[in-house]
Amino acid sequence: MQLFGLPLPSVAIGVAIAVSFTLWPQIGRWYGMPIAWTNSVTLVMSTIAGLALSVHDLRTVAIPNAAGIIAVGLVALFNGAAVYFYSQKTGDPTISIAAFGTLVMVSMVVSNAALSWALHKETVSVIQMGGLALIVVGIIIFTTKW
Repeated sequence: MQLFGLPLPSVAIGVAIAVSFTLWPQIGRWYGMPIAWTNSVTLVMSTIAGLALSVHDLRTVAIPNAAGIIAVGLVALFNGAAVYFYSQKTGDPTISIAAFGTLVMVSMVVSNAALSWALHKETVSVIQMGGLALIVVGIIIFTTKW
């Protein structure tokens, strides 16, 4: 059985990932944690979890080429900085986590489609482009104070 063109287990994992990405800043603010602590605990624990889950695969696959490791490493540095700035904004009580988090998550949808097209030549249909346009409208509606 499929949903959104994906097998149900993949949909369930995708939803769990989305909840995990949105949960840590919510919990940090709920407990009144300083932003630097929320950011640092999130990055350290994410690294531990990611390495623990990857250790078996790392033992069984070939080492990739140096260019790939360097490229992914540089993008990972950018990702670490993004997590830092995300925690700065979501930890700021003057900024709505709902509005800012939604802006970021929905922007991920748009950038993922654009990068998939640019890097992997995955096509986006006219209907999907219309969906992306509606997402942008949704961001505007959701983040505007009415």
